[in-house]
Amino acid sequence: MSKALNAVTLLGAGVQGSRLAYMWSRLGKPVYLLDNDKSQLPRARNDLATLQSRLPTGHDSVTVDSTDNLDMALARSWLVVECVPESLSLKQSLLRKLDKATRPETIIASNSSSYTIPEIAKGIALKGKDRIVNMHPFLPPDIPGSSTTSTTAEIQIWAAVKRETLSTIDEGVASPQEIDQIFQCVTGMPKGPCEQMDTIGLDTVLLIEDHYAAVRPGLPEGPRKLLRKMLAAGKLGVKTGAGFYSYESKD
Repeated sequence: MSKALNAVTLLGAGVQGSRLAYMWSRLGKPVYLLDNDKSQLPRARNDLATLQSRLPTGHDSVTVDSTDNLDMALARSWLVVECVPESLSLKQSLLRKLDKATRPETIIASNSSSYTIPEIAKGIALKGKDRIVNMHPFLPPDIPGSSTTSTTAEIQIWAAVKRETLSTIDEGVASPQEIDQIFQCVTGMPKGPCEQMDTIGLDTVLLIEDHYAAVRPGLPEGPRKLLRKMLAAGKLGVKTGAGFYSYESKD
């Protein structure tokens, strides 16, 4: 691999993109966090500053910018990770563009949590399919999954936990607070499923659930109805200041 390729580019400056940019910056190499929606950039910079304040990396190597500078970033990157919304057509369109615009040795990764690489790459004439991989970590993404098998297993387990959490709330069995407290007590994880979904964005969660429902007939409708009701009320999670929890008083 060329010595010039020492950077990592992340496309999509949302929750996962910002956290992954922080993770890769810990190596001290250049990181480019790009988004075609320039309104996303100030929030991404703020998220990175918050992460740095909690756990300083000692490096200030993340460039947050618009996709106007995509070609420059790709020319310097050994790894490109798409972190765009869970839309198959969007991911396929971006994969076509990246396959043409990157060097043959550059690895192209998808951060999708519900679409597989065969689904995304279907029907696309790629220059090299062996360089297309899935890279979807848990939150916070400190260390990506070490293998496709473990990552797939984690994603499927999380999908089941998330869906049962939504069903439990929809059926009135328990509140988000009660579910998160039980989950944290049992697993020792710092966040419960409701707080994690708020962090991801409930609009993103609904896109993922809609995809699962399309490919797995028979899944309960309750979780998606609950999410649609919350979205209609403007409750998308942290990004709007309210979801399962209120974030109005938080920076």
